[in-house]
Amino acid sequence: MKPFFVDEKTERQQRVDFARGNVQLEGFTLDAETEHLLERYTKGEIDGDELVELSLSSIQEDFRVREN
Repeated sequence: MKPFFVDEKTERQQRVDFARGNVQLEGFTLDAETEHLLERYTKGEIDGDELVELSLSSIQEDFRVREN
């Protein structure tokens, strides 16, 4: 992963805050696992592609659990 800069952290936090606000406006809340992934993204531990991949994996796992 490329070096992570403070400006990038601020930009990522703004993206996360915007997304979180949209979810709340729709009447939903984010689960703890999603919040954890967003925190990792904000800190620069994962990039946007990894965030999407891990989020989709989590959703798929939820559906598998619910089907059983």
